[in-house]
Amino acid sequence: MESLTDAIVTLIYYARIIEQTRTGQIIQGAWMLGARLWLWFVIGLAITSAISTFLSPASLAKQLQRMPALGVLFASGLGLISPLATYSVIPLAVIMLRQGAPLAPIMAFMISSPLINPGIFAMTAGGMGLRMAVARTVASFVLAVLGGWFAARCERRWGSPQNYLRAQEGLSIDVPLRHYRKSIDGLRSGRYQRFLQGKESARSWLFNFGMQIKFAGRFFVLALLVSAAVRVLVSPSLIMQIFGVSSRFSVLLAAAAGIPLYACGGAAIPLIQVLTEMGMTPGAALAFFLTGPATNISTILVLGALFQINFLTLYYAVTLGGAVIVGYIYQWLAAII
Repeated sequence: MESLTDAIVTLIYYARIIEQTRTGQIIQGAWMLGARLWLWFVIGLAITSAISTFLSPASLAKQLQRMPALGVLFASGLGLISPLATYSVIPLAVIMLRQGAPLAPIMAFMISSPLINPGIFAMTAGGMGLRMAVARTVASFVLAVLGGWFAARCERRWGSPQNYLRAQEGLSIDVPLRHYRKSIDGLRSGRYQRFLQGKESARSWLFNFGMQIKFAGRFFVLALLVSAAVRVLVSPSLIMQIFGVSSRFSVLLAAAAGIPLYACGGAAIPLIQVLTEMGMTPGAALAFFLTGPATNISTILVLGALFQINFLTLYYAVTLGGAVIVGYIYQWLAAII
């Protein structure tokens, strides 16, 4: 009994010592930040899991394949409610293009689907406020419509998909993240063809929810630690200097920061919440949210393996250039409203 008491006293003693260090401050900050955000994170994943259970990739693909080239608005809106992540959208888009689907609605869906869904909307509203959630949704829709509009005009010049898709036998699978490798493996094995034919049944909601928690949960925990470390180790004056209202390049720099720092839609929220509290402008925060999904290193590698340079140029001109422009517009609107 005495040994147990001694062990508890020792643990308390060292815990109090650690609490006074920066490591302790980071852990405590991550815990407090997680306490504010975890409920919205779980609610968002529950919504995403429910949608992915009852709205299968097969039904999404069939809707997109029936659309004419002028169905860009509908495809952009469909992407806003789609639960599919980037690593699922890209191979699915390739299959539909090879089967004769028009490029314009596919491009619109490829842009809007990874940027926002009802689950990400709930997380953003809970962590950043309803205004940012609405801005993120509207911006995703606008970028998708622009991408589809440009794609419709480029398709007339490019002609058949062979002129902007790489040959399937030449696909590289040297991709760092396991879920991206599975996407290309599935593309080769015919999994997405089965999706299109409706032969892949939707998983149960509980199983889907568990998969979402397993995948996004680790990124969320990592984001909490990184966010707390930023709060403890980085001076607010530095954040103001880089991302604040006094910086003319705040939106551009935030868009560039989305390339290495973005993990997934929900996990990015704690970091941006902390940076916003330290002085980041709303326009810079929005630009970060918009560039991340398109500029993740694994996404870049997969797109480079599946599409030719002309398609990549169009895709990144719209997603990156559009994100910066939309960020500056939102920053201007936030200042006058």
